[in-house]
Amino acid sequence: MRFQCPFCRGIVSVDNTDMGTDVQCGHCGERVTVPTSRVATGAVIGDFIILRELGRGGMGIVYLAHQISLDRPAGLKILAENYANNAEFVVGFIKEARSAAKLNHPNIVQAYAVGEDEGIFYFAMEYIDGETMKNVLKREHVIPIDQAISIIQQISEALDYAWKEQKLIHRDIKPDNIMLTSSGRAKLADLGLAKVAGEIDDSEDDEVMGTPQYISPEHLTGAPMDSRSDIYSLGATFYHFITGRFPYEGATASEIAQQHLFGTLIPPNEVNPDIPETLSRIVMKMMAKDPALRYQDAAELADDLRLVRRGQNPVSATETGALRVINSNMNLQGQEFAPAAEGEAEKKTPFKMPQLKLKSQNAAPAPQPAQQFTQTETIAENKSFTETANEVAAPKLPPKPVSLKMPEKPKPAEPPKPAAPPAENEAAEKLKKAQEMAKKAAAKNKGKKKNGKGKPGEGEKKNGAAVIILLAVVLLGAGGFFGYQYRKQITGLFYSAYDKTVGKISGNSDQSPYMADITQTLTLIGRDSSDTEGIIRKAEEFLAKHPVAETDEEKAKLAELLQIYIPLDESRFAAARDSAHQSYTDKVAEKERALAEAAEAERKRKAEEAERQRKAAEERRLAEQKRQQIQKEITSFKNKYAWLRLVTQRSIIEFGRKNDEAGMLRIFENNAKEIQLTKEKNAEIRKMANSFVWWSNQLRNYMRGAFEIKDALENGNPAIVGIPVEIRFNLCKVKSVSNGVLTGETTGGKEIAIPVKEMNTGSRPFMNFVKKVGEKLNKPASVPFYFLWIKEYNVAHVVANEENNTVRNLVSSIFNTYLSNALRQKNIDKEELENEFGRLPEYKKLAPKKRK
Repeated sequence: MRFQCPFCRGIVSVDNTDMGTDVQCGHCGERVTVPTSRVATGAVIGDFIILRELGRGGMGIVYLAHQISLDRPAGLKILAENYANNAEFVVGFIKEARSAAKLNHPNIVQAYAVGEDEGIFYFAMEYIDGETMKNVLKREHVIPIDQAISIIQQISEALDYAWKEQKLIHRDIKPDNIMLTSSGRAKLADLGLAKVAGEIDDSEDDEVMGTPQYISPEHLTGAPMDSRSDIYSLGATFYHFITGRFPYEGATASEIAQQHLFGTLIPPNEVNPDIPETLSRIVMKMMAKDPALRYQDAAELADDLRLVRRGQNPVSATETGALRVINSNMNLQGQEFAPAAEGEAEKKTPFKMPQLKLKSQNAAPAPQPAQQFTQTETIAENKSFTETANEVAAPKLPPKPVSLKMPEKPKPAEPPKPAAPPAENEAAEKLKKAQEMAKKAAAKNKGKKKNGKGKPGEGEKKNGAAVIILLAVVLLGAGGFFGYQYRKQITGLFYSAYDKTVGKISGNSDQSPYMADITQTLTLIGRDSSDTEGIIRKAEEFLAKHPVAETDEEKAKLAELLQIYIPLDESRFAAARDSAHQSYTDKVAEKERALAEAAEAERKRKAEEAERQRKAAEERRLAEQKRQQIQKEITSFKNKYAWLRLVTQRSIIEFGRKNDEAGMLRIFENNAKEIQLTKEKNAEIRKMANSFVWWSNQLRNYMRGAFEIKDALENGNPAIVGIPVEIRFNLCKVKSVSNGVLTGETTGGKEIAIPVKEMNTGSRPFMNFVKKVGEKLNKPASVPFYFLWIKEYNVAHVVANEENNTVRNLVSSIFNTYLSNALRQKNIDKEELENEFGRLPEYKKLAPKKRK
């Protein structure tokens, strides 16, 4: 095993027998304790260091791990021993994990790796910083409708992607397999793995792998499954989210299964009246018992959910369709559901009411005989050329019966039939055996005569007949081409047989009819060895007359005759056999060429398809990368403009306290540059920039009006002459303003002068006077901003409330922004702040409550 040294972080390898003992690290030399098990904290499995356990399930245990090569966190699922010992399960597990790893979608937990380390099988995946919806449901009981719609929409998009990209279905959609990240994104976990467990369990125990509260009817019945089965389970999950209860309930798993098959589903809006009718129809359509009445793919479902989120009616889940779903509680007994498309659905057995196996039972397939595991997926090999060529049957001549008559004329060979052509060495071997058997028979017969024995007994006759039949069968298989190749040898046999026959005729007159006829036949054959047809005809005439040789002497003579006859008889078919062999060879060559061309075409097709998929994947990757980059930039600008709004609002009070008009106007000028700075940016960013600049310009106009009012009260303006004003309790009219001194004239003609700064600027008479000044200057909306600038915050609040909503909200926002920032400052004079702003409702809301 391997583990990580806690001192130097190096990887240390030890024997499994060292677990729990102290060893010396080979990297830093420190004494370290080996983990007590292969999966303890610090142990290394494959490329992953185990950190801590995250959870347990029927298939195994999930750990938080750290991937060494890519320096990132990962979730590591270690298969339970009962699954790991099942070779069939392991092969399927690896195959499905590799298919899942090909998927890259923001709403699917990304698969990283699958493999084996010293008998431990593991599946590494993306680590999600969040929790399962099962845990959320335990805490919240009911998911808010908007959030539930968003989650189901994201998962439906993930299912649509998995089905269209890899034809993968999940088979176990439930809250426990939906993760919610800390940022609020939904992710689908264990995609493809439930299928492996389900296949193993179905084949061995005739049970259903799934969670009964969310399982589809076709999963229960064994009918073909496709993406619509996942839509049903997702609908059951959706039902649970928004109602806080399962769609169907029962005391046992079998009762729940019966409800899924034959029960009547209560519409969600009858359980929870807060659920809109349109959303209730969507859930009912998702959970239709007949797959044909459900959404036909997850993309259609996602589109309807998107419409509902926008406050529009769904396209697919109509009222008419809802009635069809409600009335579709059909009897499933003995029926199969129709697959979505030919060849797409998984093929399973027809209807059968199985037992349910809950995931909590941790059931596992029975161990199979151990098989050696490799990390290479087993792929069926193409047939070799030899195997394929054997399918093109080797032609041969039709089986020829033992001819007892010479035909008048050799007939042409019939069309070849399938069989392998005899080999030359096989024919030679058969001829050799025939010659040896003939010699043995002759020698035996000669030995008996020397011993003075007469005819053999009845048993010997039977043995002789068997030898004749054996010889005939063996020799008839010899190749015809020997007719020419062995002509010299056959000619020698002619003369040998002729000499023997002549000698025997002259020395022995007491012969059997068989011996007399065969001797005569051999004599006639020997006279003209070049007459092939004559030899064959004479031999067949003899064989027709004497089909059985009885004595050893007769058998020896028959062997001599057959040695001459069989090669010549076979030679008649040599040309036809050669032609058939050539035809067979040509067919094999043509088949080989066709296979080679087909293989090359398939190789090119696969290469082109792989290149197309690579380009498409690259385009998708670049598009996603660009989308993420744009989204990141949009978020950055959004945050920027939010921050600039806060700075601009806060600056009105900060620069007013310093009476820095130029500094305030510079902020507005800088804000206006944002349109030019975002000219080349995304349309959404340009839209945000335009909105921000419009807001800034509106605030700038209010402040410019405030500065005009301030200038009129400091340096004068003809427009304000004659406005009534109270000066030192005298009612006057403005006569002039110069250098900050206002001169008024009473009704009696007396002039009274007073510096504006010495006037009671927080009084209602002064407030009314300034409001009239603003009206004369055509800047009434700027009056609250004038009082903000001169630090009369209470008056500014009163005047703003008398103005329109825009001005009132803007002034209130300025107070909130400034006070939120000021109250966070440690060095702020809290008492002074309270004196200036304490009467404002914004201050009372933000300031900490004083203890009594």
